[in-house]
Amino acid sequence: MRRTGISIAGASVAALLACTPAPAPPPAPGAGDASPQTGTVTPPSAAARTLDFEATVTVATEVGGKKEQPVWLVSGDGQRRIVAYRPEPWFAAFDGHRVHVTASPWTPKGQALSGEHVRIETLELAASDPQPERARYTSLGPEQTLRGRFVEHTGAPGTKSEGERSTRFVAQDGTAYQLANVPEGVTTEVNTSIRVRTTTVSRFAAHEDGPTIWVLAVLPTARVADVPT
Repeated sequence: MRRTGISIAGASVAALLACTPAPAPPPAPGAGDASPQTGTVTPPSAAARTLDFEATVTVATEVGGKKEQPVWLVSGDGQRRIVAYRPEPWFAAFDGHRVHVTASPWTPKGQALSGEHVRIETLELAASDPQPERARYTSLGPEQTLRGRFVEHTGAPGTKSEGERSTRFVAQDGTAYQLANVPEGVTTEVNTSIRVRTTTVSRFAAHEDGPTIWVLAVLPTARVADVPT
């Protein structure tokens, strides 16, 4: 009888352990990150390790078998870091230039090119760049979201751009941004949200005063308050 009691007790303990949920595994590196092929990224967490280095922006000259044409950051010691799988214009604008970068490493899910992947936080033309006069832009700020609307702009009388028409983005706070790129198919005078990076136009390039942005993505329509026109 004693053996039977021990057997039942043991079975009860085993059943209890079987019903107890196992602790959740730690999140995999890069969990929740978007694939580099999408061209959209999620800002890394505050705990992510920040890298600070100089490198040359290098866009691959050939398209790979999966239609990738990566953008690399090549350091002076030959180390190559992958920034994007497509030559997005805000990176391609710095092709061949030496830049100072702050970035965070991340691990893409699924199939990916071998090599360290990094997300650029900020980028600035380095003092060591051999041909700064050939760069139209000299910096990239961190990604941010702006709410407002695209508007048609006509250059004011007496200015270098007198009579010239262009598209700009007016944010909710009234700030009018010049656009380094105009996304295809944008609709003006409609409230919208966009993902952007601020940029600085080189003093060697003709431009108007005022802030300039690269538009990374036009986000799905969202309700936003009216903004100045």
